[in-house]
Amino acid sequence: RNVSATGLLVEMGEPFPLKTKVIVRFKEADRSASLCAIAKVSRHYYLHYREREEMRAMVAIGLQFVRFVADAGEVPM
Repeated sequence: RNVSATGLLVEMGEPFPLKTKVIVRFKEADRSASLCAIAKVSRHYYLHYREREEMRAMVAIGLQFVRFVADAGEVPM
């Protein structure tokens, strides 16, 4: 949903618990190499908003990047 230099916002049905560590892989479509970020869940968001006169809800987590690695094949968490 939203990416910055320090983290990203991920919309999901059931949020992971706070402090959970995850690996996020960034890959360009035409390249075989990828950049991986180890991140931890730092926030939970429960949002309500209006879209075309209808109320909607969204659940998301805020991930904070801990470090970046070239590939997540052998990444210790």
